[in-house]
Amino acid sequence: MSPGLKGLLVAVLLSLVFICGGYYLRQQFHAVEENHSKEIINQMETQGAIDFELKNLAGNPVSLSDYKGYVTVVNFWATWCEPCIEEFPSMIKLLEHFDGQVKMIAIAMDEDKKDVENFINAFQVRNKDLIVLWNPDQEFAKSWSTVKLPESYILDKEHKLVKKVASSENWATELVFKYFEDLIK
Repeated sequence: MSPGLKGLLVAVLLSLVFICGGYYLRQQFHAVEENHSKEIINQMETQGAIDFELKNLAGNPVSLSDYKGYVTVVNFWATWCEPCIEEFPSMIKLLEHFDGQVKMIAIAMDEDKKDVENFINAFQVRNKDLIVLWNPDQEFAKSWSTVKLPESYILDKEHKLVKKVASSENWATELVFKYFEDLIK
């Protein structure tokens, strides 16, 4: 076998080893990540959602526990996320329909706070039940097992997880209203 052919064969074998090794490590990482996500969800269903304190757009701290006793939706979103933008008006309609009985904590993942402020101002939102928080480093979302946007967590009055919605949703349908009415009772 010629030295050039040997070198090519070694290069191909090393490439295969690296590809297979990378694939194996990726699979192991995803398995660990998936198990961690299941643990977080199970904990939230049985013991309640993980409390937090983040700042609102005015810079004031807000905690999830501030809204204990209310059915609460924790929504992770961003102004650059098209499905987030599409579902936003229906979220406002949900809050208006329940007038104080449902709270929504909308955690913006944008890097620039001005983008979030402009978004809220463009929709002329002045609903007291919409609490907009800002988490530019996105680390907090990971602690809640959030992997894509939008993702929402519906919590009962004791803040136990009732449902995780991992996509855009129309929050202003009769079926959704009925679902929330049952949670409020």
